[in-house]
Amino acid sequence: MEVAEGPPPPVIEPVTARTLTRDAIFDLIASLVVGIGGIMLMGALVGVSLLIAGNRPEQVTDLVTSPWGIAGLLLGTQLPLLFFALRRRRRNRQKQRPMTELFGGAGLNAIPIGIFAGMGLTVLSALYTSGLQRLLGPDSVSNQVEFLQRMLDNKSAVTLLVLLIAVGAPICEELFFRGVIFGAARAAGLTKVGVVLSAVLFATVHFSLLLSPFYATFAIVMCWLYARTGTLAAPMAAHATMNGIACAALLLAGDRV
Repeated sequence: MEVAEGPPPPVIEPVTARTLTRDAIFDLIASLVVGIGGIMLMGALVGVSLLIAGNRPEQVTDLVTSPWGIAGLLLGTQLPLLFFALRRRRRNRQKQRPMTELFGGAGLNAIPIGIFAGMGLTVLSALYTSGLQRLLGPDSVSNQVEFLQRMLDNKSAVTLLVLLIAVGAPICEELFFRGVIFGAARAAGLTKVGVVLSAVLFATVHFSLLLSPFYATFAIVMCWLYARTGTLAAPMAAHATMNGIACAALLLAGDRV
């Protein structure tokens, strides 16, 4: 009597430093490609809509600082990270790879820890930036006050930008760089590999050679917060705190200029 054979068991690919690095780089490049395409598409749609309405922007920054332009930044910089983070989590689950829990551990009790860490990182960022400007000149670090000045009269654009920087970025970036890249490595017993990958890729994607040491340090602290508390709530709170303070400082500086 023949016994019907079921479907073959899924092939479990071993988790190594090589596979983790390959997956992280692939997902990051894919998110950048999708993001650039999204920004170009949004820019084309905004440009066409303005021409149809009979408006001709004097310069590209008029588009960038519009509510549509800010929406394009959200589409192009954060949503692809969120998509590929969730996609990688799903694929890891299908391959039966070990994964850390995203929101377990200390839970909401970790948020004050994250806020405190974010304040400390804000001070470190100010000291580092000030040191660079003293050493290399005031123009060594890009000044965003002039960019924000163009937006101060457009309250909806300012609101969208603040939400993007202080809310959208902390959620999407922490999920991608810490929840997926570092989390997968830590679950596989390759914590140091995860820290290095998270720090190097996080610094790289911010496209600033001078600020890359700070971004790498920031990423390492975020990994420590996640490992220490067992929840992404802590690094998200830290990230949101630092970005929120930076937004407030830049807006206040823009009002005074």
